[in-house]
Amino acid sequence: FPRTGYSIVSKLVVYSAKDTNFSNVPAEVLLQTANDLESNDWTHVARARLPPANDIPQARLEISFSNNIPHNNYHITFPVLANLTAATALSLAEIELLGLACSRDD
Repeated sequence: FPRTGYSIVSKLVVYSAKDTNFSNVPAEVLLQTANDLESNDWTHVARARLPPANDIPQARLEISFSNNIPHNNYHITFPVLANLTAATALSLAEIELLGLACSRDD
């Protein structure tokens, strides 16, 4: 995944924190993209339930989705946590956006 430029992202991976309260692990993810931050015009790419962490520290929670449009800005939201009644905060270790580097015209 490029640090600058355009890419086509088709997979998102979230790693749960090592010593986490598993109520705080994200249960759902929303991915939006934009090429022009000035316009604040975000395009919906994917919204999906994440697989459960099953009380495994540093669990790899992965979703794949269809996307063939190059973008250079990504916005990730975690609207739902594993247990909203017991959650105190969002807890995760790492997020990966996986896909292909490309030009804007690809």
